[in-house]
Amino acid sequence: MSAKNVLPTDNGEKFNITLCPGYCFAMCVDLAKYLLEMQKAGRPKRLPVADNLNPNKWAIMQSAYEINAHVNDRRLIEAQNLEIAKEIPETDFNSDFAAVAQTITAIHGTTVFGIMAEDDDGDSSGHELMWHRDDNNSVWLYLDPNEGLIQFTSQAEAKEYIERSLRNSYDELNESYDAFTLKLAT
Repeated sequence: MSAKNVLPTDNGEKFNITLCPGYCFAMCVDLAKYLLEMQKAGRPKRLPVADNLNPNKWAIMQSAYEINAHVNDRRLIEAQNLEIAKEIPETDFNSDFAAVAQTITAIHGTTVFGIMAEDDDGDSSGHELMWHRDDNNSVWLYLDPNEGLIQFTSQAEAKEYIERSLRNSYDELNESYDAFTLKLAT
């Protein structure tokens, strides 16, 4: 099996929502929570279907995100009964999408990460994505909210796919990235 889109989103059309800024973050956090809950319940290979996600909550998170993009990531994550287990602070990558893919896919666990850039006027733009790695159960997943949830047969396959996807879809977001590896709140 090669990379397979197991939950296509068609830019939110599967949820009757056009994904706009902040929705990508909310969708990633929502899916991350579902995957962590399935691990805790002893069902780490159970993949989500659209009914497992909560798009009604995305608008709430989107509103808060838009007010203070990236400033309140931690509070928005904690509001979903999640905690940050590990953080990669904003790191410059200067269009080296291979380095981003290598760093992200090396992370074990469930990670929400963002890629960002500033335009000539100093306005920031970005996109949030999610990576889930569970080697013990052979589960490697990547969520691009504009595309869907992609399942892989190996971490190496995921690394190649993510690098290509970032370069082809988000070449203009080529300056920096950050990442939060999440866990359920205790």
